[in-house]
Amino acid sequence: ARQQKEIAQNAAGKIGEFIEHRVAELILVSEIERFWEMRMEDHKRALYRLLKHDAQIREVSVANSAGQEILRLSRLRVHTDADLVSLAQEEKFRRAMDGEIYIGPVYHEVTAEPFVTLAVPVRFTPTEIRGVIVAEVGLKALLNSVSHTKAGKSGYLFVVDRKGTLIAHPDYSKVLLQLNLSQINEVEEFLRTPGSDPGFGEVHRGVDGKQVITTHAAVPRPNWAVVVEEPVETALAEVKQVERVALLMLVLALSGVFGISYFFSERIARPVRALEHGASLIAQGVLDQKLDVHTGDELEILARRFNQMAEALKESRGGLERKITERTRDLSALYAALAPLSAAGNDELLQIIVERLKEATGADAALIRVFDKEKNAFVYPAHVGFPSSYLEATRDLRENSAIGQAFMTGEPVVVANIAEDSRVKAKRQLEAGYESCAFLPLRVSGELRGIIHLASREIGHFSEDKTDHLIAIARQMGVAMENRELYEHLRQKVNELQQKTEGLERADKVKDEFLSVMSHELRTPLNVVMGYTAMIKDGMFGETNPEQEGALENVLGQANDLLTMITSILYATSIETQELRTEPHRFALGDFLNDLRTAYDPPRDKALALRWTYPPDLPGVETDREKLKYILHNLIHNAIKFTDRGQVTISAMIREGRGQTITDGDQQPANGKEEELIEFKVADTGIGISQEKLPLIFEKFHQIDSSDTRPYGGIGLGLYVAKNFTELLGGKIELETEQGKGSTFTVNIPCVIGSAATDGNQENEQ
Repeated sequence: ARQQKEIAQNAAGKIGEFIEHRVAELILVSEIERFWEMRMEDHKRALYRLLKHDAQIREVSVANSAGQEILRLSRLRVHTDADLVSLAQEEKFRRAMDGEIYIGPVYHEVTAEPFVTLAVPVRFTPTEIRGVIVAEVGLKALLNSVSHTKAGKSGYLFVVDRKGTLIAHPDYSKVLLQLNLSQINEVEEFLRTPGSDPGFGEVHRGVDGKQVITTHAAVPRPNWAVVVEEPVETALAEVKQVERVALLMLVLALSGVFGISYFFSERIARPVRALEHGASLIAQGVLDQKLDVHTGDELEILARRFNQMAEALKESRGGLERKITERTRDLSALYAALAPLSAAGNDELLQIIVERLKEATGADAALIRVFDKEKNAFVYPAHVGFPSSYLEATRDLRENSAIGQAFMTGEPVVVANIAEDSRVKAKRQLEAGYESCAFLPLRVSGELRGIIHLASREIGHFSEDKTDHLIAIARQMGVAMENRELYEHLRQKVNELQQKTEGLERADKVKDEFLSVMSHELRTPLNVVMGYTAMIKDGMFGETNPEQEGALENVLGQANDLLTMITSILYATSIETQELRTEPHRFALGDFLNDLRTAYDPPRDKALALRWTYPPDLPGVETDREKLKYILHNLIHNAIKFTDRGQVTISAMIREGRGQTITDGDQQPANGKEEELIEFKVADTGIGISQEKLPLIFEKFHQIDSSDTRPYGGIGLGLYVAKNFTELLGGKIELETEQGKGSTFTVNIPCVIGSAATDGNQENEQ
């Protein structure tokens, strides 16, 4: 069992190392300096290097914080902008945007090759995430290597995921069947207690039903398990012989151990107890206690080491207390420097920074030197403490000076004694009364802008052991300036964005007006075209042959579709501008459905039947007839368009819905009118709609298939207008669908109805 455990742990470590290595590669790409501000070509180069470097990564993509892919690269195909999709609703995007490392379930391509999806956040700052990098990683080589590892004479390894599903096995056909092995004892133990193996070494029934010795090792990330099992008859074949030999060796060894331990116990026990007591005193802080052990062997040497250690700890504690005092003072100064700076103007901000520097470091003078490339000289936007004569004398950039060295190399120069340090050439600070100084690079957004210069009248006030503290302060000053610049940049961006928003609003209004006018103007000539075409087809201008009649019928069909599109655009524009109103009329519901039925004949090119079912005694109703007609026409048209065989069923019935009586001002029934729900259903046996597209079907311009090669026409406005019309009439539209098995649209409209039927239709089914 221990041998199996070791094999399982090695295999688990191999898997974990494989996954962590890929995660680390993605994180490394995401942590490229200012990755999110790189150009698209730089993004592509970074991802191409990743694909070139790691043959196991098949595809990698980048999505922004809204979930929209902005780039996708693959080894197998070239992706265009049309291939980019939204990941906003997918778990891998949401988990990565929450700052997590996402590792998805194992899936198999049509080639039976296993893959896993990895996603990491792209951090702009430690707390701000700007996007996500997603990679598809091939597991074939890894899982083949693991599953073909030998374990004993006839043992083997297999791998299951966090749900117990088989993802690696020597018999790959079992993997393709996606067997769930959660009922196997060892797998059940892993699922119940992933961090332990309570049944270690026990005999259980294995995958093939045999009695096996089995154990497992967990892969912490991605929470898989490597299980090793070997039949009992082969695993224990040699154990019996080894057991007998081991028993004999155990007896001999115990005899020798008892003799030797008796001899050495007394000789060793006393000094060991003394060492234990001394170690306990040292642990309690008693450092003056000395151990007195004289055995002439390693124990005596160890006792002397204890005594030396106690002495060293005593000296170290005194020095540590002094350092703590100094560091406390430095941290207090640093805290004062790091306090929030006001959002003042640039010059005022720099002056505040200089004054903070002087206070935080205990300097007698401080200034910020900003290098002017055009003048090849330093300018002093802010300073305190330095005389003007010194400032004028040190404007030039001299590469051999301490200031020039700090600026050219970007490294700090800290001088404890100006008089003795050869790096300070001119000694002008001595003339101004300063004895020690520090030149610290000032970086803003990664760019070296200038030098922070601090000076003190005390020798040794600035020294090398304070370099880290000074750099931390200088870095924070740079951050303060960077934040100010970012604030200004952001404010300017907002003003751009505001102007663009206003322009887009104006353009949107012009667009709506244009669509409304064009829709009105296009309908008139199109109606004329349809009218003359119908007259020619009906023989009003002479007889036509069958070929001409077929062509004219096609023209009428296409023109009717075009008129429907134009009408949909007109309605959609009216909806957007909120200019649409209801126009209720009184009409017989049965006559309305009969008229609607006459407009549809079973398509000649499809094995499709139209079935109409509604009661013969439907009452008269009061609602917007044209909008109701549009809703049902659109649903019936779509059902016929997306159904090649089977049937389309249109039904209507009165439901006991609201049951409200319409009253006049005296709360008396008004003409016996009541408001009820009328339910219309349009059901088909067509292609259906996939679950992921359900939230989008009622949106503008959405189509089930939006590719250039789609077999169905349309502009994607019908369901959008139908839904808005239904809601405008106070109703609700619902959809039940299954891909490949058809769809059923249900429309419930509240209508004012009378107490008696106004329709004499006797046929309720066709």
